[in-house]
Amino acid sequence: MIAPMDTANLEITTRDEINAELIRLLDNRQALYDLSSELIMLDYRPEFAKLHRRGSRSLGAGLKGASLLDSLGHLFVYIHMAWETGILNTLHSCRRQGVTRAQLLDVFMAGQLTGGPRGAENIYRAVWMMLRDYRDRPEPPEFPDGWAADDGAFRCGLDLSTPDLTEPDLRAIRDWYERTLGYVPRSVTFAAEYHPRFLKNYRAKWEGAFRGGLPKQMLPYMTLRYCTINGFREGIRENALLGKAWGMRREYVVHAVASSAYYMNGLPAVSVAADALSDVLKEWA
Repeated sequence: MIAPMDTANLEITTRDEINAELIRLLDNRQALYDLSSELIMLDYRPEFAKLHRRGSRSLGAGLKGASLLDSLGHLFVYIHMAWETGILNTLHSCRRQGVTRAQLLDVFMAGQLTGGPRGAENIYRAVWMMLRDYRDRPEPPEFPDGWAADDGAFRCGLDLSTPDLTEPDLRAIRDWYERTLGYVPRSVTFAAEYHPRFLKNYRAKWEGAFRGGLPKQMLPYMTLRYCTINGFREGIRENALLGKAWGMRREYVVHAVASSAYYMNGLPAVSVAADALSDVLKEWA
């Protein structure tokens, strides 16, 4: 057996270590961007490949389900980015970890909220044939303790018989935000004043994205990652507060921000999250 790559020794990297890493990356028999994205490091800067691998392993240290959340979080972001290779690769990762087709469909519907038709088209191009033949595994995925599906938590009581925002609809939306976050976001106030039909119908899609597959906490977690890589301060804050209201531990909010920065935008992205979350995290029980 070839010894695995010794990430503690940055000065020396043997050919056996590099071969062991290549075998590990090939062993999953899935889309090969994990391999191709590391090859230039392994060939020319193996010490940097070790730093990268060590960092990725440390992100979720001690957090139950961190690897699964990373896979689902990547998948959600890749839909927004319309990156077919990433969508395919992370679907394989999710399948290995027991994610069901119903849970994947929750991600795909939520991903359309931010990825739009472009994202939905790339889901189709990347994985439609796989979804037709997808088989759920008998072992369920391991989510953090206390995370559970709850469709009712999303719903505020909209009248879906009309696309128009009625006065009761607006009261229901405002009451849901006051009750859940403690305030009504400016985006909601602006949309209600200037394009009430948009607010009503976007809210209806948001409420209908999850259909009992994924735990409700996955939506604020995934949206936190999306907002972090895009620098959406208010979105970061809103989704952290939503996660808090739904029983998410503070560590998972931090994990969403840190993973987004590590794999996408780097440390500068964290400055926006710091501005959005410093007071929230300090007050978190």
